[in-house]
Amino acid sequence: MKITLAQISVAASIQLNLQKIIKIIQEHKTNNLIIFPELALTSYNLEYITSLNQQIIDEALDKIQLQLSSHDQTVIVGTSRYNNEGNIYNSAAIITTQNILYYDKINLTKKDRSLFTPGKKMQTVDIESYRIGTIICRDQNDIELIQNYKKRKIDVMVQLSAHYYETEISLKKIDKNIAMPIARAIDCSCTWIKVNTVGQFENEMSLGNSMIVSPIGEVLRQGNKFTEEIITFTT
Repeated sequence: MKITLAQISVAASIQLNLQKIIKIIQEHKTNNLIIFPELALTSYNLEYITSLNQQIIDEALDKIQLQLSSHDQTVIVGTSRYNNEGNIYNSAAIITTQNILYYDKINLTKKDRSLFTPGKKMQTVDIESYRIGTIICRDQNDIELIQNYKKRKIDVMVQLSAHYYETEISLKKIDKNIAMPIARAIDCSCTWIKVNTVGQFENEMSLGNSMIVSPIGEVLRQGNKFTEEIITFTT
C-alpha cells in the first residue's frame, strides 16, 4: 500500500484549502491512501466554520471524491460537518469512489467543546488487505478507545491532528507530541500514522512532526517542524 501524508498549513477558507488538497491528490494519483490533517478542509477558525453549511462542505467533499483515480484509492481529510439535528462535529471524512464515511472526534479539547458535539463510535475501512482505524488528535489520550480499536484487529491507525498552541507552549509540547504516537503504536500493535498541520494560524503555531511509526515503536518517517511537507511511504 502506497501512502501519502500531507503535512500542510491551513487557511480560514474552504476554497483555498480545497485547491491545495486537490492539487496534492492530483500529484499522487498512484497512491492508495492520501491523508490530510485535522480540519484541513474547513480550518480551526470556529467563527468561520459557523458561516458554512453542510451543502458547502458536501460540495467540497464531492469535488475531492471526483479526483480519485481508482477503486483502490482512499482520501482521509479533516473537516467540520453538520448532522440532521444541526450538531457540528470535528470529523474525518473517509472518501472512496463508492462513498464517504465519517469518524467524529470523541475526546474534545476545551476549544472544541465551545462548538463541536463529541462523536460516539469508532470507524474502520479496509484498503487492500489492511484494516485502517481513524482517530483525531486528543483521542490519542483515550487508552480505552485505542484498546477497542486493537480488538478490531486494525493494521494501521490514522491520526489527524492540528496542534495549535501559543509558540512557547508548542515548543514545550514537542516531546510529548512525538512520544505519544510511538507509545500508542506499541499499545495498539499497529502501524501508526499521524498527520499534523504546520505553521501559524490565528497567532498560534503547529509544529508539524507528522510521523509513521511501526508496531514496535520504530519511527519510519518523520516530517519537519516548520514547513509544509509531503511524506510518502510504502508498507
